[in-house]
Amino acid sequence: MATVNALVHRHHRKSDGSYNVKIRVFHHEKKYIETEHYITDRQLRPDGTIKDTFILSLLNHQLDDYRETISRLGDRIELYSAERLRDYLRDKDKPIDFAAFCKEVIDFRMANKQKGSARTFRSVRFSLIDYFGRESVSVMEIHSDMLREYEAYLRTERTITRPDQFGIPKTRKVKGMTDIGLHNHMRDLRALFNLAAKKYNNKSLGITRT
Repeated sequence: MATVNALVHRHHRKSDGSYNVKIRVFHHEKKYIETEHYITDRQLRPDGTIKDTFILSLLNHQLDDYRETISRLGDRIELYSAERLRDYLRDKDKPIDFAAFCKEVIDFRMANKQKGSARTFRSVRFSLIDYFGRESVSVMEIHSDMLREYEAYLRTERTITRPDQFGIPKTRKVKGMTDIGLHNHMRDLRALFNLAAKKYNNKSLGITRT
């Protein structure tokens, strides 16, 4: 059975005298998750264990969540390596930036001379950024209600800013999409979403992040 516990490594003392509190994940071997908590020698017992009650209360909440997740995995836990389990516990509640993922796909395709699909995917990414009004878009924000509003948005005339071939931002007005243009655009969005599901989901391991 996999176990988790909190600790500090005394030999990892920082220049300011503090230590990062880590979660040790043991599943056939040890792996570690860095936490946001830092403590000093005054918050440790002579044997190196943590004595600060406030830090312990925060850590216990995180440990309980990890233990509940491990318990829910049941027999599937044996499908995990220690590294994969560590990554799953660490990232399971971390929001996926869909716009950033789209850029990864675009950059990969450009590097591999798949410029056609890279250009259409870039159009999708830019339009999502325009629609939300920010560079970061959580995958959880892509849902049926949003898609209906997004479709209506794409049909309207709007002003957009895009980099030209030299990377200089240029602003221009574009007409609303036609039925065919909208169909192709949503097809490309669906393709990107499916790629995200392929990367972040794993049915056999019970992982569904998108």
